[in-house]
Amino acid sequence: MTPAKVAFYESMKDLAIEQQIKYGIPASLTLAQAWVEHGKYSETTNNYFGIHDDNGYWRKHGGKTVELSDNGKMAHFRVYDSLNQGIEDHSHFLLDNRRYSAAHTISPTDPEYGEKWALVICRAGYAERPKDNPDRYAKSLIREMEDYDLKKYDQQANALAAQRGLQIGYMRGSNVASVPSATMAVASQTGQRYGMPLRSSDKLVLTSDYGHRNISYGSKEHTAIDLHAAVGTAVYATEANGIVVGKGYQPPTKDRPGGGNYVYVAYPRSDGSYVVTGYLHLDKSDVKIGDRVSLDTPIGKSGNTGGVAAHLDFRVCTVTGDAANKLREQIANGKANFSPRASGTFIDPKQYLAEIAVKGGLATTLVRQNGNGQDMLAQYKAGVQPDTDVNQKPEMQQPQAPQHDMAQNQQQPQVSTPSGLATLLWGDKAKEMGLSGDFGGSGDLIADLFGLLFKGMIAAIALHNRTTTEEIQKGIDEQKDVQKTGVSAVIDRTEVAQAKAEGVDPKEARQLVEMNAEASLAELDQERQQQRGIAMG
Repeated sequence: MTPAKVAFYESMKDLAIEQQIKYGIPASLTLAQAWVEHGKYSETTNNYFGIHDDNGYWRKHGGKTVELSDNGKMAHFRVYDSLNQGIEDHSHFLLDNRRYSAAHTISPTDPEYGEKWALVICRAGYAERPKDNPDRYAKSLIREMEDYDLKKYDQQANALAAQRGLQIGYMRGSNVASVPSATMAVASQTGQRYGMPLRSSDKLVLTSDYGHRNISYGSKEHTAIDLHAAVGTAVYATEANGIVVGKGYQPPTKDRPGGGNYVYVAYPRSDGSYVVTGYLHLDKSDVKIGDRVSLDTPIGKSGNTGGVAAHLDFRVCTVTGDAANKLREQIANGKANFSPRASGTFIDPKQYLAEIAVKGGLATTLVRQNGNGQDMLAQYKAGVQPDTDVNQKPEMQQPQAPQHDMAQNQQQPQVSTPSGLATLLWGDKAKEMGLSGDFGGSGDLIADLFGLLFKGMIAAIALHNRTTTEEIQKGIDEQKDVQKTGVSAVIDRTEVAQAKAEGVDPKEARQLVEMNAEASLAELDQERQQQRGIAMG
């Protein structure tokens, strides 16, 4: 291991883990590709994956590129505003391209999750495939995963997702084409996942509550809360992974004021539903439908549009069932135009603000204007469980030491006999080492102990050698089975589909794919066994 490479992986592991949780791209694959693909241009462009803009899509949407040589040919490489944006675009590149779709069905709990992704994207054409070594790219990625134990980050991502109550890849249903927008931030720079819509103070001031109001002009049933905010005050997203699903202008009428400039942001939940937050009466907003927003993303500036005095109308609704499925489809097609009354169910925003305050560890309070200063979120906060991992790096929790109760202590072996000593020292292994049972003793406990330790040392070495050999062979056999039934099956679907598209007979294509898969997997198998032999030698 080289210190520089270890530091490289350490600096990017948290971002890679988040990508696995959100989109199901193995953290090990993201890290390995970042190292293998990065070049001298990567630090200045934040492009660590060699992603081109050959069709001009990135430039068409306002993105920057740099023209560089790639395998002897000049190509336009995408330029990103941040490392976050570059890694996020890599995930969408792998999800949006149908040629990689065979990898999307690989289970994140698969013991060779990263390796299988590597083989699929290699054979689908992510990199050049020399005729004499077509799987060279996959081998280079797998070598990084093994040499630097990158697969542990796949496991950490799975554990962290479980802690958060999320399914791996929960953001896939909200995937839209990546665009070079400054609002494409994917996580708060502070590491938090929740925040308040107004950040100028820890105290939010309520000017009009949710529910029934005795007023002559305006809505008597208020579906929002009004927060004090001067014209031009920045308003923000409230969670780390938001998608703009609605934007427009609602004019006033003779009976009531309009919403003015408004924006709606959706946050997907692991059960397939959405929570949507609305911002009304904005002075202006620079986001657009389809933008991904995070806590650091300004949604806009508060204002007085729609015929009202300056304030922020903040509303929250839930979207479930068929309405959620419809919204998800609209997001995927880039055609979202959210209408809360048609698609959602309004809830009291105080309940939502209390939830994110507790989960985010925020000290924010909500007080009524000209009131007694009582926190109006307090009654809702009581029933919310803290999100303890919100400011923690995604690392596995350390296993707790086993607890020994009185019953276990009473079952400890007696040490007055040689066999009792053996059981105490080696537990169940004593039987395999041939040191359990009545194998004699001198009656002198100290002499028996020294004799037992000597015998145990010899027996333990023999047992270790036998066990190591058996485990290595078992691992090799299991790996062969996994490769044959897992990797080749996934890759077969990709290559057969390509063969059909080229007009090759499906049966012939299948036979050719099977032959190629068996040959390449056997080659990988042989290389791994050789590496094991060198390590053991």
